[in-house]
Amino acid sequence: MSIITQALKDPRVHSLNEEVAGRFNIEYRHDPKSSHWGSEQTGPSSRLISYNSRCPAQSSLAHELLHFWVQGKGYRRVHGGYSSLGDGPFIRLLAALDNELQHHKMFPQFLKLGFDKREFYGDDAKEFEFAMRRALQEPPESIAQAARDFLLVIAPGGPLPGQTRSALRNRLLRGKKGRFRGKLTRIESIIAEWAQSPGFDAEDTLRKIFLEIEDPTKTWIAYSDLMSFPKGGFFIGEEFSLDDLP
Repeated sequence: MSIITQALKDPRVHSLNEEVAGRFNIEYRHDPKSSHWGSEQTGPSSRLISYNSRCPAQSSLAHELLHFWVQGKGYRRVHGGYSSLGDGPFIRLLAALDNELQHHKMFPQFLKLGFDKREFYGDDAKEFEFAMRRALQEPPESIAQAARDFLLVIAPGGPLPGQTRSALRNRLLRGKKGRFRGKLTRIESIIAEWAQSPGFDAEDTLRKIFLEIEDPTKTWIAYSDLMSFPKGGFFIGEEFSLDDLP
């Protein structure tokens, strides 16, 4: 019996899969070299889940299916773009936001299905804490990097004890003599507002966050690919042409 077949026998996963599979065509790929499960959009109505045998199958599959559940509710994934922040910082921050904004909408549903909050990422506490501390090893040099690290710390659920998470959060807020504290706490409030809101359109939330990072900014975020500029995405700040970017 495959890992997926076994996981789908869990009534919690089965009911979620029935709902999601009615909207998307889902394929599975075994990836024994990876330490984590993952998912991706392969077409307008097609999705792919990569899996392994290292993480708990039921909670891991539920996690990936919930990404599709959020997308089915109206969340539109973002796929790069252009920004005066610079290609590297912008792309890394946007990828983190795309993932974590989904997580904040998924988490209540994960609990509603009957899973424990510690199972949300499929990692044990020591591995999770090690990964988080490694990510925060070097003090961030920019607000874009600090925001990306902060998203990891305030992510919902997971096995990390609250006291440890709070200590890591405070460490980030104190970094660089508190240089980024104000912006990070405002970003935290924006994300909390997103998590509590009934809608799934993240455009306004992304605008608020990027304007905290850089204001004024010249940023364009793509819903499909860079070739769709400018109609296939949205501007933050004033509109621009590609010739306006450094």
